[in-house]
Amino acid sequence: MASPAERLAIATNIADLVLNDRSSEERTTLANNLGEALIHSNELRRFEAILRNHLQESGSTVSDLPPSGPTSGGNPDDKAEFRERMIKQAIDGITRAAGIPPGKSEGGNRQTYRCGNGPTIYLRTNRPDDLVGNHERYWFGLHLRCWEDPEAWFVLQCGLDFTLVVPVADWLPYIDEIGKSEEGDQRQPHVHREDGRIELRESSGLVLDVRQWVDNWDDLGQAHR
Repeated sequence: MASPAERLAIATNIADLVLNDRSSEERTTLANNLGEALIHSNELRRFEAILRNHLQESGSTVSDLPPSGPTSGGNPDDKAEFRERMIKQAIDGITRAAGIPPGKSEGGNRQTYRCGNGPTIYLRTNRPDDLVGNHERYWFGLHLRCWEDPEAWFVLQCGLDFTLVVPVADWLPYIDEIGKSEEGDQRQPHVHREDGRIELRESSGLVLDVRQWVDNWDDLGQAHR
């Protein structure tokens, strides 16, 4: 997760690209404004890369630029390793709740599980996007077929921070208010953690306190009794 200093470093790169021929005061002002804006670090990096590619393709000369490349990421290691750690944390939680390790469910994708004859479990993981201040965002893609069985469960691993363990039936009343993929075949819940609050926040206006489902392993265990 990028710190404020790392976000500012990305924003400074962008400001140098955009205002290369302007005063250092103007570049600093733009960098500070970008660093404080509600834009997560991944999109800042993407914007920087687009600008660099455009300038290179147009033949523009940009001097004295900071080197390109990621300015954050650090630990935990690379994305693949971090994803494996998220999956392990979720699988360990499912195993403790159900009393047996989950197996891959027939007819589902590689993130669909069952423990014995228990309910279907749709596992998703997401590394957080860091926003301004003490604010993180996680989002998950859940195909419409995942919503068809109200007895199924969502296990949404939010980084290594916490897990949302949700009976599908609990979120079905909100399905039309949760974000959609461009194709319309997925619902994409957006989970925000900010100043002690953990909420679904959607462009539809939906704001839903989801703390009751945080690490809700006991209820998942009861579903396997």
